[in-house]
Amino acid sequence: MKLALLAGFLLFGVLHQARAETLAIGGIELRLGQKIEEALTSLSFYDVRHIGDDSWLVNEKIETPDGTLFIPLGSIRAKSNLVIFIGKEFKVRHNEDSGEIYAHALKETHLLGGKNCSTHEQWLANGSFSGFKTECGNYEVTYTMPSWFGKRSVWAGVSISTPANFRF
Repeated sequence: MKLALLAGFLLFGVLHQARAETLAIGGIELRLGQKIEEALTSLSFYDVRHIGDDSWLVNEKIETPDGTLFIPLGSIRAKSNLVIFIGKEFKVRHNEDSGEIYAHALKETHLLGGKNCSTHEQWLANGSFSGFKTECGNYEVTYTMPSWFGKRSVWAGVSISTPANFRF
């Protein structure tokens, strides 16, 4: 009986850890440690752009009568041909929706196994507040405040990512 209980506990731990190493971009589930060629092939439906240093941006490309729109979906990074970082972007259409989208992102991390969350403020080098980051287990949920970039406003941003310092 004790042996069965121990085996069940160990199996739960292995399943829980494997589950906490995945994140879906555009409905395509990726996992840390996955071969980068496999990840890029699975994302081939989307506009995937290599941006150097073994990093890629994933966008949804939409043709409209006014031109082409690129909607950011996320990003991935690799080292030694293995995925070491996955980031998922959430579309914020209106700043007033950003709180609800952030709550949805937190819920998603909980469903993926992210527990024991802690939140920290994020500040720019010039001392202005830029948002906050919530760490939940192996996931980070980031909220970026709406701001101005020159004369253009920048919408609030919400994203989920795996930790950049993940080790296999």
